[in-house]
Amino acid sequence: VRIETIDYHKGAFINAMDANCGKLNESNDLGMTRLDEPKEKLYVRQISGAIARRIVCDAEKGQEFSGGEIFGMIKFGSRTELYLPAQSNAKILVKKGDKVKAGLTILAKYDGTNK
Repeated sequence: VRIETIDYHKGAFINAMDANCGKLNESNDLGMTRLDEPKEKLYVRQISGAIARRIVCDAEKGQEFSGGEIFGMIKFGSRTELYLPAQSNAKILVKKGDKVKAGLTILAKYDGTNK
């Protein structure tokens, strides 16, 4: 992927399990474009939580990342959200409540590709 935008938003520090934390809490929003076909737009939101209150983002606009590369970290008690286009042909490989590990857990795969 190529990082197209990085937008930091000040906000609250409510529990990351709260349904409203994505709208209210401090966050870092990354817009990115897949470099492989299909060249879809992806969106990642790093959301701070009530405990750690810290977002780490090492990515820079224009930087490119391969699958599994770590571009930042979300500290204990925080969360990360990944948004794919509604019409995406990506197969989601995780479900709500699954524990995932940065650089190891594959979240989604595109049909007919290994990426």
